[in-house]
Amino acid sequence: PGYVPLPPWPMRAACAKAGLGSDLGVRRTAAGAAEEVKYTLQMGQLKVHVDWDQATGNGAELSEEDLRVSGVPELLVALREAVAVWYNVTGDKQCYDVTQGAIPASTPALARTLDLHLEARAGRGSSGGVGNSSC
Repeated sequence: PGYVPLPPWPMRAACAKAGLGSDLGVRRTAAGAAEEVKYTLQMGQLKVHVDWDQATGNGAELSEEDLRVSGVPELLVALREAVAVWYNVTGDKQCYDVTQGAIPASTPALARTLDLHLEARAGRGSSGGVGNSSC
């Protein structure tokens, strides 16, 4: 508890820590004028169509392998590391789970792919769940 200052430029620190400034393979295709906020995002075979405040995608239809090779697990790990700038600004936490409840039950292939990816990064047989690679 108490005041803990963020880094001078928290977004820069978050992106630098996580590697979000690098090309992670996300491709954006506009489907109209910029002010229409209508576009498609794609990573491998994973596609998400955005129309202002609505997003639909094909993630539930893809296999575990499709998701693994898409680069999505690396993107989510990078995002987790970036969020850690805020969730663990003091750097004194060894274990935190920013994704608890974030993966809907309707996407078991994605949840299992992330678990396998985190296990591989941590160099152990079981991650105990998505987001626990530092535990």
